[in-house]
Amino acid sequence: MGTVQSFEGKKQVLQPYLQIDRALAYIREHFRTGVSITELAQIVHLSPRQLHRKFVETFCASPQAFIMKLRIQAACEALQKEAAQINEVARDLGFCDQSSFTQHFHRQMGMTPLNYLLLGCASGAVLAAAYAALAGSSLAAPYALAALLLTTAGVATRIASLARNRA
Repeated sequence: MGTVQSFEGKKQVLQPYLQIDRALAYIREHFRTGVSITELAQIVHLSPRQLHRKFVETFCASPQAFIMKLRIQAACEALQKEAAQINEVARDLGFCDQSSFTQHFHRQMGMTPLNYLLLGCASGAVLAAAYAALAGSSLAAPYALAALLLTTAGVATRIASLARNRA
């Protein structure tokens, strides 16, 4: 026979995560139009500094970094669609121009959006993982290089298909 524990005792432990959960829901709904950290803090009834500390504690990233990662993830999904245009994706995700989008994309993924498109989105994701592995650890370099070699085999096919679609 088991014992029953009260949820009330755990409520204090879960409280910070419940506040972050409200912030995450708001971010997911509004990341395309821009999210003000001050506005986000007001929604969860915290100061901007408290919100920042809770995000770093929970995700090891600031709210701004979290939002940017979410926007870049959405960009990768948008670029996977047939006939995706980089400037349209940038505009749809709230970047002021394509240059800013490209800089942020390159910072997160290790390659430009055009390279991501040309290499094929699945190949681009593998290449980005390989780049991240190379940047993070010298032990992962042989695996990253193998992934790089495997994905470049499909580059010519992808470029040819893009050329046919644009012609």
